[in-house]
Amino acid sequence: MIDNELIQEEINVLNQAMNMIPFTDAPLYRNEGMKRQCSVCMILRINPELKESFQFEKVPESFNQSPLNRLANLIKQGYKSLAKTKEDVKHFFEIMFIQRAENPNDRHSSQVAFPGGKNEDNEDDLMAAVREADEECGLKLEDRSQYVFLGKLPKNFFVYPTPKGKLYVSVNIFLQLPITQIPVTLNASEVHSCFWVPLRYLLNPPITSFVHTKPYKMRLPQSKNKILFKLIEFFTSDVENGYMWQITLPEGQALWGLTFGFILYFFGFIRRAMDKSEVRYIRANPLDQILDKGMRTYLTYSTKGVGTTIRKIVSEKMYDLYRQDQFRNKKSRSSKYFIIIFGVLLFYMLYIRPRL
Repeated sequence: MIDNELIQEEINVLNQAMNMIPFTDAPLYRNEGMKRQCSVCMILRINPELKESFQFEKVPESFNQSPLNRLANLIKQGYKSLAKTKEDVKHFFEIMFIQRAENPNDRHSSQVAFPGGKNEDNEDDLMAAVREADEECGLKLEDRSQYVFLGKLPKNFFVYPTPKGKLYVSVNIFLQLPITQIPVTLNASEVHSCFWVPLRYLLNPPITSFVHTKPYKMRLPQSKNKILFKLIEFFTSDVENGYMWQITLPEGQALWGLTFGFILYFFGFIRRAMDKSEVRYIRANPLDQILDKGMRTYLTYSTKGVGTTIRKIVSEKMYDLYRQDQFRNKKSRSSKYFIIIFGVLLFYMLYIRPRL
């Protein structure tokens, strides 16, 4: 039997979260000057097991540019039919992920991600997201009979500096309308597989799913800013590997890094919605600690000694604070942040500046 109460909670909490996202018209981002833009697609769908029990009401043409909080109006009529079903269904929404193909020249090789990629010079980020979803997975996001554009996360995420400029990523959100398995055509050179994960699993992952990533080779960010580059070079030149927390997904894939950051940012709104409701199933799991303290990163160095230990502590703390500032939607800076910033500036004045 369908757990109607749990599904109603899932719908209500997600809609409350979307109502907290502070925008009405989704901005469009382009490559500008030294700013390089990427975009990805977060695609939601209704559990295909409900295909005989749930139907959307007619979607108005104007809905294609509506903000996220219109989701409830879209599913309201269809939900009324759920009480009649006898199917054994435990969740309502699912999120699509891809696993990138193995490629030694891709810093995100084999990682779990959302479909997406870099803007062409003549594109905005929404156009790029639609094109990349088609090229990577054969999905026709521009087809209004199959997908609705709900909006985007209200932040253009700064990722890292590159020789061509600062790299940003926006997250565009779509809802799949047919409650079924839409065939995908994977570009084998870019995508290894495509799969769906219940939103409920991500909201309340098992404690055993939280493990450390395998050590991975750090690729240090490059920058044309001489001062910034010198600081990065000093603190990270001897780094061998890094590792961080990850979630193990139901089929064994590891969700971590940038895409995990997008999920954390999105779930920050959901958690605040839960705080205003009677739903409490997220409050006792490790995701809460990660949301509060940021995405911890651990580094291993090729050298040893007191100096290396100090650099390791400073590097890890700076990275943690940067990620926390990057992926949290409710900013709060502790005294540690300002102490570390002061320490780095003092080091620059005493050590690096005299050598420039």
